[in-house]
Order: sequence, then structure tokens, then C-alpha cells
Amino acid sequence: MAILKKDGHLSGRIGDYVFQFQKGVQTVRQRPSHYNDRRTEEQLELRHKFKDVQQLYRKVKQAVKDCFEKKRPNQRDCDVFMSLNIKDFGMMSYGSLPQLDSYVEDGCLCFHLDDRDWDKGDVLRFISVDEANARYSDTPITDISSRIVKSEPLSEGEYCWIHIRQARGKQMVSTQKLVAYKTEKPQ
Repeated sequence: MAILKKDGHLSGRIGDYVFQFQKGVQTVRQRPSHYNDRRTEEQLELRHKFKDVQQLYRKVKQAVKDCFEKKRPNQRDCDVFMSLNIKDFGMMSYGSLPQLDSYVEDGCLCFHLDDRDWDKGDVLRFISVDEANARYSDTPITDISSRIVKSEPLSEGEYCWIHIRQARGKQMVSTQKLVAYKTEKPQ
């Protein structure tokens, strides 16, 4: 069933035709006359991976908003996230600032803040992802002297730092991937 929106665009299905309005363009497609699903191992694996990436995006959607500097005009954050994570699962941002080499030490997520790569007013975003949801916090950088930056003690989950800078009216980010942390269970 198709719906006629207030702006005059159609959305939905009429017979064998599917109407969609996306990115300012009304499109119509014809449904396939038949569908042949071979269900090979590779297809099933890719479908499972796609579902995992979708679930991750639902959790981190707000945390990674505007963290994809290198995207095509009119491309949505969701599309970039899906594309990057199908290739390399755990990508939280994609940009031109130097990557932060994060590591886990003494139960904290750390990286070395090099003063040559930072400007006052830059933001450091910490993202924490667990089974149920994701949390993030932004910390403005006021002191750019070289030092080791550590998070609070971690629990099991995945984490990352993202370097964010506002420059010339656009947001620049570092390319970052989640780092997994598992606590050792006593035997």
C-alpha cells in the first residue's frame, strides 16, 4: 500500500511498483518477477555481518553523528558507517586528523596526546559500547602539552577515543576503530 504524503510524494507499493522519496528525489522501481535465493555460506555470512553492523549502528548512532568527514555530498552517516563496518567491523569515525593509537593499560584505555597534532578547543570524544547500549562524553582540550590520556577503569566492552576539530565551518575527525576489553575471569 502506497501513501501520498502532504508534499505530494508517494511512498510504498502499488502493484508491482515501489515508490520512494529519498535525498530529494522521487524514485519508482519494479519488483522482481521472481527471486532466487541460493543461500550460500558466503551469502549467509554477509547477511549475519550486515545484521551485526546494523545493531552496532543503532547503539552508537548519536555518538558517531557527523564523525565521517570523508563522505560524498548528500551521503548519510548511516550509509558511510555501514560501508566502512562491512569492510572492517568497529570503525567509529573516518577523517583526516591523525589516528589516535589507543591501547589498554592497567584496565584503562590510553593514548599519547602529542601537542603537534592538537589545537586548543579541539574535543576528545570517549565512546563506550557494551551489550545493551553505547555512551559517549566529550572533553574540550585546554592543555595541549604532551601527556598520556587515560580513561576511567573499564568494564567488559568496546571503547574508542575520537579527536574532533571544528575548522573552516566543518568538522574534522580522526579515523578510529573500537578497542575490545575483556576482564580476565579467575579460574
